[in-house]
Amino acid sequence: MLRGESILTLNEFFAIIRNLKVISNTWSDLWVMLYLTQFKLVQLLELKFDDAQNNRLVFAAT
Repeated sequence: MLRGESILTLNEFFAIIRNLKVISNTWSDLWVMLYLTQFKLVQLLELKFDDAQNNRLVFAAT
């Protein structure tokens, strides 16, 4: 988390997941990954096939 940002409570975290699943499991999964990993969306958009090794995504250090 960036300094000054509030951290979600566990109830808020699961409420967001539930609400996103109503829209789409994909949106829900994307949000969980972004929130838990703290990756920037740009990092995900710039992924290439070469970034997958042994069925895992490998992100370059920032």
